[in-house]
Formats: sequence, structure tokens, C-alpha cells
Amino acid sequence: MRKCAAWILGTVALVVAVALVYVSAAGAAPLSLPKEPIKITKGYGTVLYPAPKGAEDQVPPVAFSHSSHKEFGIKNCTKCHDDNVFAKKQELGVNPMTMAAIFEGKFCGACHNGKTDSPHEEGKKIFAAEKDNETTCKRCHNVLVRKA
Repeated sequence: MRKCAAWILGTVALVVAVALVYVSAAGAAPLSLPKEPIKITKGYGTVLYPAPKGAEDQVPPVAFSHSSHKEFGIKNCTKCHDDNVFAKKQELGVNPMTMAAIFEGKFCGACHNGKTDSPHEEGKKIFAAEKDNETTCKRCHNVLVRKA
């Protein structure tokens, strides 16, 4: 029952966060760029990672959804938080992620490499980010931010 309530709360929080982003994009109160990752909800919630320093005007932030990964079969935190993929210490800012590291197969790139089997769809591979491919960039870098 607790897991169900946490999942529902996480889903509602994600929907609210996405709605706020779209409202901002439509002309409501502008959002400012975060200076460090922001945890939006607890548990299986969403974490917002800011754009890389110096590239704020070219690269949108990333919203990572724990709950969507749970829906795709990642039900145990230690599947990713094992000090091989991400730090066991589940605090913001402890994983120095860069796209170069992801392309090398670290962090998100441990699974998002085009080679790992999808736990959700038999015969499919988990997508990989591709350098200079706007379509794959937007799969993660999709948070709309308006400047004041």
C-alpha cells in the first residue's frame, strides 16, 4: 500500500512539474535555471539537472524520472545505485555526470548504449544518446526554461 501511494504521489508530482514547465513556456511566470540539481519529490520522483555551465543558452536541462524507469522494470534502487553506475550514496551532486562520460558507458550510458536489452520490450535495445543528433538529445534534454 505504501509503495502504491508513493508511486501515485511521484506520478502526480511529475505531472505537476511537467505542467509547470508548459505553463512557463506559454508565457506565465518564468522559471530560472537551477544552479545545482533539484530533487522535486521523494522516493521515485523526478530530479532536475541544470544545463552544463557555460552552455545554458544552448542545452536545455534534464528531468530524470525515477518513476518512469521503475515502470520499465528497474524496481530496485541498487540496480543503478551500486557505485558502478551511480554512487550508492543517494544524494544530489555526488555523480559528476558529463556527456563524455555517458558516451563512454558511464552513468546513464551504462544502459543507454544501444546494446542493452530493453526490460520492457522483447527484442528491443535501450536507446543510446548519439553525438550531434538533435532527436536523441531531446529525449533527455527536454525541459523548457524561460528567462526573465
